[in-house]
Amino acid sequence: WPHKHHIDMIQALGILKKQGLVINLVLVGSKKEKWNTYQPMMALAQQLKVIDQVRYLGYVTGEEINALYKQAVALIMPTGFGPTSIPILEAWQMDCPVLYSNVRGCREQAGDAALLIDPTNPEDMAEKIRLIWEDENLRKDLITKGKARLALWTTKDFRARINQLISEFQKPI
Repeated sequence: WPHKHHIDMIQALGILKKQGLVINLVLVGSKKEKWNTYQPMMALAQQLKVIDQVRYLGYVTGEEINALYKQAVALIMPTGFGPTSIPILEAWQMDCPVLYSNVRGCREQAGDAALLIDPTNPEDMAEKIRLIWEDENLRKDLITKGKARLALWTTKDFRARINQLISEFQKPI
């Protein structure tokens, strides 16, 4: 979908390839027709000669997504929406460093536990991907900070907030 900036990620892959860094991008999710950018994204990947670096898996199960997080160098999530993005929480849980959108809501959700990127700027994405790809200490630091950040959201806190929202919703107008 356009707000996920997959086309910008493909452009970042092209930039990195021109710089001599060839990495793979694994994408998951629905190919529903409405708002879908799959065809233009793959056409751009072909044009930029990075098509062999892009893997689109479609919908994956919970077990499969856990395996992907475990094998990934990092999760890159250049979403245009936030801040309630579950994938970064999943990534932190699975010891996967995170590159996340530097937009209102997302940066507050991530704190210092993600490398922030401009979701509309392929050059910025490429630069940050290179950083996380080449710096093992940065990856380890982000994993540690992610675990600490994850500890801020307990099940008890989540339930309390949901109950508060339901109570507020039920109040007469």
